[in-house]
Amino acid sequence: MATCTTNDPHEIQMDSESEGDSTMEIDSVYSSDVDSGESDDEIGSSKQQSTDRIWKKTAFKPHLFTFDETNTDLSSNIDAMKDATPLDVFQLLFNETMIDLIVEETNKYQVFSNKNATSSTSSHQAKWTETNRSEIYTFLATIMLMSVTKKN
Repeated sequence: MATCTTNDPHEIQMDSESEGDSTMEIDSVYSSDVDSGESDDEIGSSKQQSTDRIWKKTAFKPHLFTFDETNTDLSSNIDAMKDATPLDVFQLLFNETMIDLIVEETNKYQVFSNKNATSSTSSHQAKWTETNRSEIYTFLATIMLMSVTKKN
């Protein structure tokens, strides 16, 4: 495994199983630079800045967290849920507060997107109606059933 370190403390550090992954990402950045109309000199200087990384082999050891119910919002007794239905467990994890937050943030995102819409995308956004709790439950159920239903 390779690890990239730089001198910039704000730069995201990456771990990669293969060096091919990082090469592909860097190449795609350069191809988008060429499309944007930059000169060869500008592209060359950006390549130079990107290659100032120091790679070294390390053994990746992820930080393993110990489950502790005091660190979660779930304080239910597992034994008390022996007879619980799948819906009971779902509602424990996705309670009304969580669903209301998803509804609120979805509607806020639509308002934000609508402000930044171009003429080519605004026609379908004009038909938008605010979502509600029922729609979010239906959406989540559809997503979960997609993983269970087998395609013939």
